Amino acid sequence: MGCGGDREKGPTEQSQKWDYITLSDFKSTSSWNTLAYMWLWFMALVSVAVYAADTFTAVNLLAFNHWTSKIEPVLDIKYSRWIFAGCIIFSWALSAVEWIRAIRVIRRGGVAESYMDPVAVSLQSMRPKGWRRFLVFSALTKSKKGTDYIAFFVYFEFKGAVRVILAEGPRQVINGMTLYAAAKSDLFGGAMKDHSSIESFWLNVQTMFDTSKVQAITMLTMLFTATIWVFSAICLIAAAVFYITFIWHYVPQSDGRLSIYCRRKIDKRLEKIVEVKVKAAIEEEDRLKRKAEQKAELKRQKTGELPPIAPKIARQPTLPQLGDTLDTKGDDKLPEFGLARQNTSTTVSTLPPYESRPPTRNEGGSLDRKPTLPDLGAPRPAPSRSGTQASDWSDASYASNAPLLSNAGYAGDVAEDMPSRPP
Repeated sequence: MGCGGDREKGPTEQSQKWDYITLSDFKSTSSWNTLAYMWLWFMALVSVAVYAADTFTAVNLLAFNHWTSKIEPVLDIKYSRWIFAGCIIFSWALSAVEWIRAIRVIRRGGVAESYMDPVAVSLQSMRPKGWRRFLVFSALTKSKKGTDYIAFFVYFEFKGAVRVILAEGPRQVINGMTLYAAAKSDLFGGAMKDHSSIESFWLNVQTMFDTSKVQAITMLTMLFTATIWVFSAICLIAAAVFYITFIWHYVPQSDGRLSIYCRRKIDKRLEKIVEVKVKAAIEEEDRLKRKAEQKAELKRQKTGELPPIAPKIARQPTLPQLGDTLDTKGDDKLPEFGLARQNTSTTVSTLPPYESRPPTRNEGGSLDRKPTLPDLGAPRPAPSRSGTQASDWSDASYASNAPLLSNAGYAGDVAEDMPSRPP
């Protein structure tokens, strides 16, 4: 699992932008929010002071080739001046890159994206309505899982690792050696064995303050920046230990990187916060509406007024309007045709006319016989029986093969002219 590459692609969703969030819905419920906000402003002022002191030191080293203290650094001045000045210039360049990136993040308007950038968090918290925005960041930080706090701690410490190691590390090492030399020096003219190293350092600073305030301020600035760097270095080391021993195995492989894991957590919290706030706003609006209705009802009961008549909703046609209207007239659209029922009696059929015999064509190609219908008013002819009157058989024959129809009689009767049966 990686730990860098937190650049997200694609546009930010509307529900995750500042425009979608009502800042007035966020209120402070703990004094820790106030202390954290004051600490943010304090660290911002300290950063400005440190950059001013570093710039003053770099100008003295490069432009005037002059060390602003009586206590020379342990490392030779021709080496320490370039290390000191190079670190300060690199720190300024790194700060410019961070500011440009933070301004781009702010212009995109994403809440989660701003939270993931430390400089953007500071700028968002210091702009108009910064206190409300800081409360949004505070709400995003809250979690019931301690592992999430560890993950975010590691993430933000790794974000500043380049500054701690490369931009501040070398010159703070020189500052530490210079402070150690100041603790071992004897500028106040007293016996070193009667005082500890810490007491000797403060006595030397007091002596420098009496002789040259600039030297004393420079020494105190070196002490302050070195102390902050020591705490930053300790936090970075702790973050590295947490990452190797815990975060490496805790973050799911589907996320791939620690930055994606933290972004996913922030997006889920933001969706939940927005959902809760929107639901609470809707409930509050309904409550105020019901309260206003109850108040109006009580007023009507006291004054005897009748309740207002509910407005009748006019029934609107449900069929679309196919003709031109004022809204559609003149638009660059295809013409619309209405539906019209044609006269079926005059409809031209696509089938040829029926005829009793196949049509013939003359030279001009037109039909020479018109279709006719049978005359139903003529009398019907009487049916005639055919086949039996013209038969070749004779009814006077009494042969074995003579027809029996003419000699047939009723059952049980005996004809008189019938011959007798032979014995």
